[in-house]
Formats: sequence, structure tokens, C-alpha cells
Amino acid sequence: MKRRDDLPLQHVGLATVCAEIYWEVTGKIPDPQRATEMHRVLDILAHALSQIVPIYAGAASGLPYAINPVDLVRGSFSRGAQVFAGEDGKEVRAMTVERRDVAKAIPILKLANIPFDKAATR
Repeated sequence: MKRRDDLPLQHVGLATVCAEIYWEVTGKIPDPQRATEMHRVLDILAHALSQIVPIYAGAASGLPYAINPVDLVRGSFSRGAQVFAGEDGKEVRAMTVERRDVAKAIPILKLANIPFDKAATR
């Protein structure tokens, strides 16, 4: 078994990562038949993940750069973790996370015991 630190440097789309983490944490997949709730779950998960690991932007145009952690605290995710809007209203798309950071975040999110399903139905 590979150690988490041995994972290659690989950026993965944020929405994809959030769906994977949801599976790892809950044992379920987000239900695409209920798109509004699925998007809300992924948005909540993206925000929780952004408090643990860096979220990157700019991968489509060159080298990814980490979004400022303060902006991540104050901003919000929408459209199923596809869009991030900063406090200033500026939108960021095509966000990624490093694969090795995902591996480190999963146990933390499991311990956090966030009620993703209940939050999605609010």
C-alpha cells in the first residue's frame, strides 16, 4: 500500500473530488436525479474541504495557483462545486485539488461527522 505522501502530484477537478469524498465518507453517491440536493451536498463538501487543503484555480490556463484561504472562508461554492464566488463577487471556475491532499482530508472529514444529507435538504 502506498503512503499518502508517495502519491504523485496530480490535480483533480474539485467537483469530482467532492463526489469521491462523499462516497468515502457516507458510502453513498450523490443522487443526480435530485440535482438541487446533489449540488448543495457537493457545495457543502467543497467548503469543508477548502478548510483543510488548498483549492487551486488556473489549471486550464497554465500553472494552478492556490486560492487565498481567507477568500475560501468568506466566499461560497455553487453549482455542485463548479463555481467559487469570493466575497468581492469574483467567480472562479475550473478548480482543482491535489490528489495527495484528498487522501489526507478523507479521514479528517470522516471524523468531522458532517451531516451532509441533512444539510442538503435545508
